[in-house]
Amino acid sequence: AYHKNFVEYCSSMRDYFYNRGFDMSDAEKWGIGSNGTQLYFPLYDKHDDLKGFIWRNFDTEPKYMHSSREDGFVKSEYLYGINDIDKSSTTAYITEGTFDVMMARKYGLKNVFAVLGKAFKESHAILLKSLGFTKVIIALDGDSAGIGAVRNAAQAARNTGFFCSVAILPDDMD
Repeated sequence: AYHKNFVEYCSSMRDYFYNRGFDMSDAEKWGIGSNGTQLYFPLYDKHDDLKGFIWRNFDTEPKYMHSSREDGFVKSEYLYGINDIDKSSTTAYITEGTFDVMMARKYGLKNVFAVLGKAFKESHAILLKSLGFTKVIIALDGDSAGIGAVRNAAQAARNTGFFCSVAILPDDMD
C-alpha cells in the first residue's frame, strides 16, 4: 500500500526522489513507498526476507528512523542491499545510506551495501566474510564524522581479516 501511495498520491515525495537522480523504475525495483510525510525503504536480509523499514522524515526529527529491535531489526547486524549479491566478485563496497547504494547500483557498481549511518562494525564484517567477500572498500561521507567513522570501519574490517581500502570523499560530497 505504501508503494502505491508513493506512485499515485505523493507528488512531493516523488519530486524529492526524482531530484536525487532516480525515476519510477528505481522506486519499483527498490520498493520505495510513502505515507505522505515519510519516504520508506524496505530492508531485506541476505535471504531476501523483509526485516523492517528505514524511513526518511520530512517534517520531524530525526531525519532517518528504522524498525526497532522489538520488530526483529538489528541495525548493527544489517547492511542495506545485502539481498542482492553478485557472486562473481569478492569485493564489497560500504557506504552510509540507501541512496548511496541505489545510485551506485543504478550505474552498474555491484556489491554496494550501506550501514545506514556511519558505523561499520565487526558484526558487518563477519556477515560479509560469511558471504564470501575478501576485500572491503569503505566510502563514507567526507565530513569530520565520516573521516572518524572510516578509521573505525577500516579497523573493524582488518580485525576480521579483510583487505581494506578507503575512499575519502570531499567534505561537501554526500
